[in-house]
Amino acid sequence: MIVNINLKLDMINIRLQRMEMKLPSLTGAKLFFYESGTTNPKSVWADAGFNIATTNPVIADENANFPDCFVNGPYKVELRENNGYLLFIKECFNT
Repeated sequence: MIVNINLKLDMINIRLQRMEMKLPSLTGAKLFFYESGTTNPKSVWADAGFNIATTNPVIADENANFPDCFVNGPYKVELRENNGYLLFIKECFNT
């Protein structure tokens, strides 16, 4: 699995891609975004200008790809398989 995280100012753009390895399928996997240090859901945007809101969690398609998503300010992100199994948690502080 390759995780590309591009930080620009106070936003993030996350893309996840599956490699040809024995990894759990990410089809239907979910990215949950929270206010940093909490379990309070954070607003997620489909565009870098924060004009188009999108769902939280962000759900991977049938090819295990996540759409572009943007978050403003510090956040916590969780990646879970479609069955809810936690794959990772990351605290991110944009400065």
